[in-house]
Amino acid sequence: MVVLVLLSNLNNYPAGPRSALEDIRKNAVKLANKIEVLRGLVSGKTILPLPTCAPQWVEADGPCPIEKAAMYSIETTVIEWSHQIADVLKRNSVLMIFQHENPGPSTEIEFWQKQKENLLGVFNQLQDPKVRKIISILRRRNSSYYPTFKHLILQVEEAVSQAWDINVRLSPLKNYIVFLEKSDFSDIERLIEPLFHTICLTWTHSKYYCFPGRMVVLLQEFCNLLIDRELFVAAEDFLILKRIETGGQRGQSLWEEIYCISEEFHESWRVFRKSKRDPLDCTNEEFLSDYVKHTQQLKDLDHHLGTILDYAFQESRGLESTFKNNLSLLQLDPF
Repeated sequence: MVVLVLLSNLNNYPAGPRSALEDIRKNAVKLANKIEVLRGLVSGKTILPLPTCAPQWVEADGPCPIEKAAMYSIETTVIEWSHQIADVLKRNSVLMIFQHENPGPSTEIEFWQKQKENLLGVFNQLQDPKVRKIISILRRRNSSYYPTFKHLILQVEEAVSQAWDINVRLSPLKNYIVFLEKSDFSDIERLIEPLFHTICLTWTHSKYYCFPGRMVVLLQEFCNLLIDRELFVAAEDFLILKRIETGGQRGQSLWEEIYCISEEFHESWRVFRKSKRDPLDCTNEEFLSDYVKHTQQLKDLDHHLGTILDYAFQESRGLESTFKNNLSLLQLDPF
C-alpha cells in the first residue's frame, strides 16, 4: 500500500507529461481498489471502491461541475458496485444442497450470520457521505443508471431486514444442534419433538423464513445431521475392532477375519454417505432402499463378528486370555 500511495502522488513526478502522470495516478488507484476488493472477499466482506476521480470533487461542500471523463468514471464504478451487490443478494444456502455437499443445520445458521454481516457492511458503505454524493450526482445529471441503482439500494435494505429476521428466528435451534452433534444416536429420540416444535415456531414467527423452499432446506440439513450421527456412532464402534486381540490356535486367522469385517463396514459406510438420494422426497424410494440395504449389511457384520468372538473364547488357553477378550468386548457395542 505504501508503494501505491507513492505512485498516486503526482508531486513525486516533477517532470513528465501531465497526461502520463494522471494515467499513472489512475492506474495506481485502480490497483489499490482491486486489492481492497480482494482483501474483502478473503474476509467474507464486500468492499465498494470509490471512483478513481473521487478525490477531486467528492469532498466539495456543494455541487461542483463534473467533466465528461469524471462522469464516465462514476458510472463505471456504479456498474461495478451493482454487480458486486447483485452477487451478494443472490446468495442462497440452498445452493449447497444442489451441490451435493450434504450440509448440516449449523451451515444454515452460519450462512445467514455471514450474510447479515456482509449486507450490513454494504448498507453502511452506501450510507457513506461520499457514496451519497455519487448517487446525488447521478440524479442531478439524469444518469440512466440512477433508477436501477436506487432500486438496488432498496433491495439491500430489504435484504438486511431479511437476514436480521432469519438470524433471530434460527438462533433457538443452536442449542439443539449442539446437543445433536455431541450426543449418542440413542439419546436423540427424546429431542425430536421439541426440535420440531421450535422449527414450527420459526415457520410461524419469521416473516422471511415461512416459505416451503426454506423449510425444506432446513429439514434436509437436519436429516443430514441425523444420518451423520448414526453413521459416526457405528464407525466409532467398529474402529474399536482394531484394539481386539484374539488368542488361541487360530488367533491370527480370527484377527484377519475381524479386519475384513472392519473394511467391509467402511466400504458400506462410504457408499451410503455418497448416496445422492433426497431423504425428503417421499415419492423416491431409492433412499429408503439404500438405507435398508446398509442396515442389513451392518446386521450381517454384527452376526459375523459375534460368531468370531464366540469362537475366540472357546479357543482361549486360560483365564488371562479370556480376561483380555472380555476387556475388549466391554469397549465394543457394534450397534
